[in-house]
Amino acid sequence: MNTVFLQSLELMWKGMVSIFVVIAVIFIVTLIMTRVKRKKKEEPSDAAPGTEGNDSNVQGNSGT
Repeated sequence: MNTVFLQSLELMWKGMVSIFVVIAVIFIVTLIMTRVKRKKKEEPSDAAPGTEGNDSNVQGNSGT
């Protein structure tokens, strides 16, 4: 019985490590994708951040 228990522990730690590796890979891929998307979104814009589509900054536009 002792050998069966040790075999099950060996299988369990291998499974736990593989789950941790898969979670880490998913996290890293998600992190890379968000950074790439953020860089692509910032590239074409010449305006300051937060001013996209805001016409109130245009001179002569009083809003009335």
